[in-house]
Amino acid sequence: MTNPTLTQLAELLQATSHGPGEIVIEGVCGLENPLPGHLGMAESAANVQALQEAGVAAILHGPDLVVEGPGLVAAQPRVAFARLLDFFRPEQLPPPELHPTAVVDPRAQIDPSAYVGPHCVIGPGAKVGPKAYLQAFVSLGEEVVIGADCRLYAHVVVGEGSQLGQDCRLEPWAQVGRDCRLGPGVDLGAHSSLARGVVVEPGVKIDNLVVVGPRSVIGAASLLVGQSSVDRDAKLHAGVVLAGQSAVGPEAELASGVQLGGRSWALGKLSEPGPYLGNPARPLKEEMRRQARERRGKA
Repeated sequence: MTNPTLTQLAELLQATSHGPGEIVIEGVCGLENPLPGHLGMAESAANVQALQEAGVAAILHGPDLVVEGPGLVAAQPRVAFARLLDFFRPEQLPPPELHPTAVVDPRAQIDPSAYVGPHCVIGPGAKVGPKAYLQAFVSLGEEVVIGADCRLYAHVVVGEGSQLGQDCRLEPWAQVGRDCRLGPGVDLGAHSSLARGVVVEPGVKIDNLVVVGPRSVIGAASLLVGQSSVDRDAKLHAGVVLAGQSAVGPEAELASGVQLGGRSWALGKLSEPGPYLGNPARPLKEEMRRQARERRGKA
């Protein structure tokens, strides 16, 4: 594969480039290992400085961050970065096939470019889109829609009436309940589960062993780290981060940019962006003051 220019990557991502568009990008890199000739992602001014000092070729960032020099501006930088990882390091998939051991209802529709692996079960009225990949033992309920380029790995279950947008990735043993809606570019980790009627907006990354309760909404580009949970009827706005083993209570609402610390419990409405900690979760500074008072009281 010929390395693309900055302008070509902007077209791929539907992003805006700045700086010399003819710069060739050799790949993508993280903050922990920045590489010359590569593109890195920055979410703060400190990130920008670190990447520029390391000599990266260009920086991917959001519209609220000012970057001097070559770069790409994307509305959802994390989603764009994930797409670039797939672009530069594509997974090798088998050629299209409907495996002879797969059980497919005659009313289902499977695109000729899709791969349906051993012992998959496709229910009536289900639709499997172009270049979709169903590895093995995948089960799709009635009227399920699987978008183009989706990847469903071993033992994934998608319940009746659910829809997956383009380029979703469901890791082994992930479960999607009935009537769920997953937007484009959603990742669902191994052994994670979505209950009935959950809406997951574009670009959400859900780690392993995460549970989301019925009718909850996960906002675009949010990140749910391993063993976190969201109870019923909760609303997470765009860009929320749940650290490991954190929990969101029933009917809670988390504003855009909320960062819930590990083993914290969010109740009610968290209306301001920023870090929260504790049980129940409070703004980080408030919780640290509370803990300090508690320690002084015990002294």
